Amino acid sequence: MQYWTLVLIAMVLAAVIPKLLFKYQISWWEMAVQSLASLLLGLILYVCYVSWPSFDTAYVTGKVTKKYMDEVSCEHSYRCNCYTTCSGTGSNRSCTEHCSTCYEHSSDFDWVVEATVGSTTINRVDRRGTDEPPRFTEVEIGEPFTSSFTYSNPILAAPSSLFKGVDRKGGAGFPAVYDYYRYSPVIGGSKEQNKYVENKLISYPHNLVFYITSDPNDFHNIEARFVGGKVNSLVTVLTVKDDVVVKADAFTYGKSKWNTRLVTEVKLELTGKPMTNEIFDATFELAKSFVQGNPEEFEYLNRSKELGWGMVLIYLILSGAMNVLLAMLFRDNDHHCKFDKKPEFKHPLHKYRNFK
Repeated sequence: MQYWTLVLIAMVLAAVIPKLLFKYQISWWEMAVQSLASLLLGLILYVCYVSWPSFDTAYVTGKVTKKYMDEVSCEHSYRCNCYTTCSGTGSNRSCTEHCSTCYEHSSDFDWVVEATVGSTTINRVDRRGTDEPPRFTEVEIGEPFTSSFTYSNPILAAPSSLFKGVDRKGGAGFPAVYDYYRYSPVIGGSKEQNKYVENKLISYPHNLVFYITSDPNDFHNIEARFVGGKVNSLVTVLTVKDDVVVKADAFTYGKSKWNTRLVTEVKLELTGKPMTNEIFDATFELAKSFVQGNPEEFEYLNRSKELGWGMVLIYLILSGAMNVLLAMLFRDNDHHCKFDKKPEFKHPLHKYRNFK
């Protein structure tokens, strides 16, 4: 609501301010035109905003299958062998420069890592790529490789519709890929726990995320902060005290619509058990029944897409520029109605000026 209020105020000010500054140079109908133009611009931007899909990123893990140096075309070109041709005489004479394209090297080299779920290229350490990057040397065949893919997620259009009255700020966000293809699926866990789960994800077709916390009431905040999770993810929230899981919860995409039984089984199976790798093993076993959600069932949320400050700022900038141009155009327009003309001052005795 606060966004719409700001937009309406901006529409009014955009028309009123030029009228106040150029009182007798901008007519009332021109002021109305500015108001309608601001309204039309707002409607066009809103329709485009609502129609544009809300994209999200999900993750899947495989393993490295190959790494190699790939010889590619040189990327470093420059102009060379230039010459000039001229035609015409006198004031009609014109000259044109012609150049060829040359390259610094006969070829460049990329350092490529391929995996079962995608590939990546390690950044070069020299201009041509002849020196092997240390990060490429670290790559091991068979190690976990996590890649991302995008999909349309209508829940992002109006997250408050599913997560009302829940704090979605602060805390750790959903884990993402870092260092080319590495992934840390255990939030709040140790390096060893992350490595253990990452290796198990190699043979799992979807994605499992574990969130270790000490607050038993943090579950709904985590679910809201993750906006229900990714379309292919099972998120397990473990409340741990004295190395024991005192409470276990889980959720999947769309308020667990497709996995209500699974999240119940996770809760019953893990609560009360020691916080060891067996917790992860048990979750992977239960997750064999995981069903990936269908984002198309939430398409209706696009109709109630929530405005953000970014969209409001774009409108204010475009609306401001448009109204400045209109004000400059109308200011120079002399075709005003008689009610908008500046009154001509007449001396009280003007009618006696011609008296003889």
